[in-house]
Amino acid sequence: MENFDQQVQFILLTAALLALIFVILYLVGRKKNREFQEHREEILSLHKIGPRDIVLLKDGRRVTITEPIDDGTAFSAETIPDSIFKRADKLTVQADEIEKIEYYANP
Repeated sequence: MENFDQQVQFILLTAALLALIFVILYLVGRKKNREFQEHREEILSLHKIGPRDIVLLKDGRRVTITEPIDDGTAFSAETIPDSIFKRADKLTVQADEIEKIEYYANP
């Protein structure tokens, strides 16, 4: 009976520690999200388009930037295929063709 009590006590202690860890992670995540939302425009305005960014072009295509050309006036890019049976096309995109950035890759 003593062994059973120790096992139950261990399980309860482990569950309490896991719950505490999840609460801390949740609160830290909320704080970071709140900071990002408050300074969103400032943070995104500092972002330069670079590799792995996903952008929407004015003609409606979505492309992944692979590398900048001529200091950011043009970019080497690959289209994002609509289905698994299509291949990505490689193309060069001018900066004025970009409608908006849909995914900001980490620098």
